[in-house]
Amino acid sequence: MGGRKNTTSSSKQPNNISTPASSTPSTLSDLLEETSLSNGSPSAATIIRCPKPTLTRLRSLRHEESLVLLTPVVPPPSGAPATAPMDPFEPFGRALAAHHKRIRHVPYVPIAGMTDTHLAFLKHAGAVAVVVCDVPNATHAKESRFEHQRAFAQAALNEMKKKEEEEESGIKATCPVMLVLVTGRLQWRVDAFDDFEAVFVSRSYAPTVLVQISDLMFGV
Repeated sequence: MGGRKNTTSSSKQPNNISTPASSTPSTLSDLLEETSLSNGSPSAATIIRCPKPTLTRLRSLRHEESLVLLTPVVPPPSGAPATAPMDPFEPFGRALAAHHKRIRHVPYVPIAGMTDTHLAFLKHAGAVAVVVCDVPNATHAKESRFEHQRAFAQAALNEMKKKEEEEESGIKATCPVMLVLVTGRLQWRVDAFDDFEAVFVSRSYAPTVLVQISDLMFGV
């Protein structure tokens, strides 16, 4: 098993970010700085990029299709109350379940990488959201360093690409894979995930921010 499994039975702007020419940031760094401060909070979630077809597919998942949520095993965010759940991403799974009832939350141990348990869930996934958490209290231990999380996320993406290539049915349904990146070093870290078409970012993984991310994904 790759980690504790929460099998809760459960399943803004949709285009790539664009702004009027007069206010278009000249660099990715400018864009990230602007979006990271949106809503007056440096922790606010935002979409860095996500093709419209990806969001459309996610938001039209069939009832029987699963959204697999892969999250790193890390400590709760700084300042979390003593009553906070041991898995700080449980609120994310619950928030996603408000939009799609078939959520499969499968944590991963970054240093352990992809396991047979993860592969089994990915095999039957209709969509995948993989979280990479690059904040000091989450990556100070060698077991959860950024490099291990990045390698896991890439492995998940590669697995889903392979699944699509091996699909033998006449009409091949795409399986959207979304990266959720929690980091304070936006440009540097986003640049490490060029293979991902859909990237959501925030500076925090507090429960309220995780709800924001789920709402962005489902167009609320």
